Amino acid sequence: MVLSFAPEVFQPPDMSQTSHAAARTGPGALAGVQIQLLPTAKTKARRHSPAKIRSLVEHLDGDALEKILLQVQEQIRSPAPQEELIVLDGKQPRHGGGHSVLTAVTVPSQHYLGSALVDTKTNEIPVARELFKKLDLDGRQVSLDALHTQDQTARKLVLAHGADYLLTVKDNQPTVREKIERLAVPHTQRTNFRVAFCGFLPLAITAG
Repeated sequence: MVLSFAPEVFQPPDMSQTSHAAARTGPGALAGVQIQLLPTAKTKARRHSPAKIRSLVEHLDGDALEKILLQVQEQIRSPAPQEELIVLDGKQPRHGGGHSVLTAVTVPSQHYLGSALVDTKTNEIPVARELFKKLDLDGRQVSLDALHTQDQTARKLVLAHGADYLLTVKDNQPTVREKIERLAVPHTQRTNFRVAFCGFLPLAITAG
């Protein structure tokens, strides 16, 4: 993979604010990566070694880079469809040192909307609530897995961001499951089911 960065995505050196990503990036993670700086009137395009890549990443402005990636995506693919479902999902990259990345995409078009790092000292729940602030969720439907079936998460989506939510309830939330069974599921079907919620009302009930 070759990455070409414009000068504006680099910050002046500030070792007191060294990038968390750079601190965790090991040699294995950089093995397949090349960074190519864009040529200017005075310099030529050049590639750098993994050691130099680490030094460059330390000064990378993540927000500026993400803004550029979103602009490039819009130019190449057109804007993300406003009518599509937004899905937030966490994945642990290889050579990630135990950290994972929570990413928001549209479905089914798979437009990238934003992402956030999940540090090993926390989990996806508070990170998702912070990621909501970076996304335009007004009038959208947002899907998260069962880990995020939390009152505070649902309320933030609806009350703070104007979104509807699509959440899953599993057996490890027996109180919520029991209430759903009484309200939404016929007695003869109250075994082995999952319930998806949109807003504050059940959207779909599926076996599994």
